[in-house]
Amino acid sequence: MNPAIPAWRPMREADLGFVDRLGNSIYPDHVESFAAFAAKFRACPEACLVAEKGGRGAGYCLALPADAGNPPRLDQVRYVPAKPAFIHLHDIALSEAARGHGLVPLAIERLAEVARARSFAGLSLIAVMGTETMWPRYGFKPAPCDRAVIASFGGGVYMNRPL
Repeated sequence: MNPAIPAWRPMREADLGFVDRLGNSIYPDHVESFAAFAAKFRACPEACLVAEKGGRGAGYCLALPADAGNPPRLDQVRYVPAKPAFIHLHDIALSEAARGHGLVPLAIERLAEVARARSFAGLSLIAVMGTETMWPRYGFKPAPCDRAVIASFGGGVYMNRPL
């Protein structure tokens, strides 16, 4: 593996400080507490990834099981889905050094594997900051969602992708 090219690896508990710093610097209008990041990681570690470049963190993907149309709110620490049907891509954050290396489709592929292993219907996410035009290229389409969840992000578009 070429250390100059970023690659995904499984996230570890020790990565949460990095996740907290990078996420809150890339998304200053969507700040989350360390406790919220940690709770989402602990809900489904196998769906959480860290991108490394040259042995240093360069990005992350944080995902967890969620109900259809009712994923966790921004900064929600306690979330227990009643009937999980999706692996919800809560957050993907890539530093400048990690962008442009095809990490997004690789993360989606890994999340789809986790969803299949759990016999879930697919993947979901909330597109924020105008990214709803990017996600259809990966098979995501707008779907109904609890308005309070969308409001917690200051707006956005809930989308899902069947397996």
